[in-house]
Amino acid sequence: MLLTLVTVTPAHADSPTSASDAVYQLDVNGQQTTLAEGESAVYPIVAVDSPAAEGLVPLSTSVPYPGDIGLLTVSAAKGVYHYDIAMSEPSTNFVGDFCITDLTSGFSNGCTHELIFSADIPTSKLRGHTYSGTLSGTAYFLGLPNGNTVPNNTIYTYNDY
Repeated sequence: MLLTLVTVTPAHADSPTSASDAVYQLDVNGQQTTLAEGESAVYPIVAVDSPAAEGLVPLSTSVPYPGDIGLLTVSAAKGVYHYDIAMSEPSTNFVGDFCITDLTSGFSNGCTHELIFSADIPTSKLRGHTYSGTLSGTAYFLGLPNGNTVPNNTIYTYNDY
């Protein structure tokens, strides 16, 4: 069983004066990095039977960390999450769910069933609300599973004015 702990806190005590000033400290299993508004968190895609699926997940905002068969990139801007899956081994389709939770209100924004390697998923676009976006799914080659997403959770605050 893989357990990933993600903690997001403001990197500075003062409130940002604009959306472009927003900076967040992201902690994944004790590994810390700083994200600015609109930056992406990058997660690997690992083979279905990979021992890497049991370990810690590398995280970066600027350098991709490929899994053993692919890479998941999640970003958010203007109230919309965007994900891209780049497979390094042949894959014919992807099946998964992108789920969004409004962390400010505690309400779910629901899950969108995804059947493609890249998509845009809107939040409810409530100004000042912080959202959590998570993609889980499996890549297939000719109907046989060949890759799973690793645990991921991308935090985004909607501050577009």
